[in-house]
Amino acid sequence: MVTEEGYLKLHPPVVYNPLTGIEGYNEAAVGKRPIALVVENDPKARPQWGIDDPEKSPDIILEGEMEGGETRTLWFYADMNSLPSQVGPLRSARPPYVRFSELFDAIFVHCGFSRTTWDYTGADTVFEEDQVDHIDMLHYDNATGVFDRDYTRTSMLEHTAFLRGERVADTVAAFGFRTDADLSRYTVFEFRRNEEPAEPETFAGLAGAANAAVAAYLAPPEEPEEPAGTPCRTIDCTFSSATDTRHFEYSEADGMYHTQDYYTDVARTNVLILFDTTQYISKADYWGAGQEELYCDYLFTGGTGKLASAGKVEDITWAVENGKIVLRNQDGEPALLTPGKTWIGWCSGNKGGSATTAE
Repeated sequence: MVTEEGYLKLHPPVVYNPLTGIEGYNEAAVGKRPIALVVENDPKARPQWGIDDPEKSPDIILEGEMEGGETRTLWFYADMNSLPSQVGPLRSARPPYVRFSELFDAIFVHCGFSRTTWDYTGADTVFEEDQVDHIDMLHYDNATGVFDRDYTRTSMLEHTAFLRGERVADTVAAFGFRTDADLSRYTVFEFRRNEEPAEPETFAGLAGAANAAVAAYLAPPEEPEEPAGTPCRTIDCTFSSATDTRHFEYSEADGMYHTQDYYTDVARTNVLILFDTTQYISKADYWGAGQEELYCDYLFTGGTGKLASAGKVEDITWAVENGKIVLRNQDGEPALLTPGKTWIGWCSGNKGGSATTAE
């Protein structure tokens, strides 16, 4: 007879990364808060340090418009102990990126921030009003040595700041931040999986049921559910009429979408496009010399979107409900991602954002 202990040795509980749905996640990180990093996206800063790390690239890369047609990225790591040794260049915080990180209960890491002036509400106000746990390279004594600068590529100061990944956890501990995740405000996408063999309710005296369960476990796994949608070989994402376009191509060899737009090969299992309502807010006399800066503000209204995965694309809708992002397919059911890493294009639905696909 197979005992419960013996069965669990053959069929141990599967631990998944909450942001990627990939098996083999660090059990010590289960139930812990993720880290969100603001990373520069100026062409002079590409390829960003860590974006193409073969083992520790970001779990999620979000890209959206910042100001003046420029974009910035926000990188998420579910396990703060699994960052590359060099990540960056880090850049300053903007309110939409701070608020997006709050949808994952993330600890926010940045290098500077926009300030409230006149009609513009800066990241400084959002930090204070929302009580966001954040670490700012420009206002931290760096006692843990988590921040550094690399001048090997450029002397432009804003493109040199980076994070030492192996020192993040110690830095979070030094700040005394809460590390247990508040699951009520932690967005976790739903993933397409193989069917799991049913476990018997009890093992004592149920040799037949236990042996049947073991047999099911040893049998070949069922094929995963096919992704919904229509064939999608390429997908192009434009954040607004003022921005550049990101181009992804699907590879059947590895089942991933690839882009060279970051000046290196960045591969993602899922490409998720979210159309939001945006507005431009003028920060008058920005530099004290009569200059004006137009910041792009996202309103988190939800709306339509597209999900490209496993060579297919489907139309979806998205919304923020009870502090979390919810994705639905055209039938109103949860939209399922393929286990793997995701790129999110945060687009303006009212100012020229677009997503174009081709078979």
